[in-house]
Amino acid sequence: MAAHVGRLQQACERLSIPFRDGHILTEEMSTLASKQRNGVLKVIISRGAGGRGYSGSACNSPTRILSTSAMPAHYTHWQARGVTLALSPVTLGRNPFLAGIKHLNRLEQVLIRSHLEQTGADEALVLDSDGVAYGMLCRKFILALRAGCVHATSRQCGG
Repeated sequence: MAAHVGRLQQACERLSIPFRDGHILTEEMSTLASKQRNGVLKVIISRGAGGRGYSGSACNSPTRILSTSAMPAHYTHWQARGVTLALSPVTLGRNPFLAGIKHLNRLEQVLIRSHLEQTGADEALVLDSDGVAYGMLCRKFILALRAGCVHATSRQCGG
């Protein structure tokens, strides 16, 4: 959990969100996680309320949103039988500034999901704008080989 909170704090720093309550967030996450046997804990940190436009100068109090949900039922089915993949026609643009951080700028993923829903496949294999395998729509792409694993996540695309 400490690594996840640390990654969120790094993202906030890079996005100029003055988030300094990592210890409180860790306590909140622990409390919610202890009430779930097997599920998903989602954490969103926003810069908070402010004025109109893109400026964050009036946003001095970040907002934390935590929610829990059950583990998606289809995961067990996928583990047993595997998944079918479709190659996404939507590629991920390169943005080194946002690469590797968690953020909510996910318009490309919305388009990928829309195309995926038209295919009947379980997941989409996603390439970056240079045709390099980035991952899948909702999961990191890891190619297991006999000698080990290759993590094919591009450091030029968003987190």
